[in-house]
Amino acid sequence: MRITVMSDSHGLFGATQKVMEAQPDSDIYIHLGDGKAECRLLRQEYPDKNLVFVRGNCDFDCDFDSDFPDFTVIPVNDKHRIFACHGHKYTVKYTHSDLLAAARANHCNIVVYGHTHERYNSYEQDIHILNPGSCAFPRDGQPPSYAIIDIVGDGVLKNIISL
Repeated sequence: MRITVMSDSHGLFGATQKVMEAQPDSDIYIHLGDGKAECRLLRQEYPDKNLVFVRGNCDFDCDFDSDFPDFTVIPVNDKHRIFACHGHKYTVKYTHSDLLAAARANHCNIVVYGHTHERYNSYEQDIHILNPGSCAFPRDGQPPSYAIIDIVGDGVLKNIISL
């Protein structure tokens, strides 16, 4: 199974389209927030794709929108569950402890988040942690990026890819 993860497009629909075109055969596409308008357009442009969205701190007027929850849990198979959030409510700019606690509380062994606009790929305390960076406005001196997660049986392979 292939999962494509993007975040922080901040109004640049073209950035999200590039991600979709780069990974046309993914099983799931996750947008981690700060791109509500782009997510709605993605839903129109790619109605046959499995699209998952969460709300970011810049996604206004989402308070009563169930299509954009603060976080979501995605069961992948019997071994893997993904906790997906934007990250701003989990102090991700300072520590991963709140994020790891939320993943554990939701019985997830993979956590994906955005918000910082900086790439991050790690395995800590038996949990895979991934931030794809920003597909539009990176803040880490790297090019815009997205990530893929390949799950084969028990294995998890995470990669961050420059656009």
